[in-house]
Amino acid sequence: MSAGFSELDVARAERVSPAPDDLLLEVAALAEVYACAGHAVHRVPITLQDIVRVVGTDPVGLALGQAARLAGV
Repeated sequence: MSAGFSELDVARAERVSPAPDDLLLEVAALAEVYACAGHAVHRVPITLQDIVRVVGTDPVGLALGQAARLAGV
């Protein structure tokens, strides 16, 4: 069960990937955001002729716009 925007959360051990000790927490948080955006771009069959609309300017929405642009749309 997730508590949303809480400082701490509980997760099953098999669903957690440890981060290296020298990785900054801010970098790890952004890696998760860009992983979600990259995953979305790979799941949706977009072509160079497509127009992509991202609704929302939260971190994942902004990262999704960047990932779509890098994919060529």
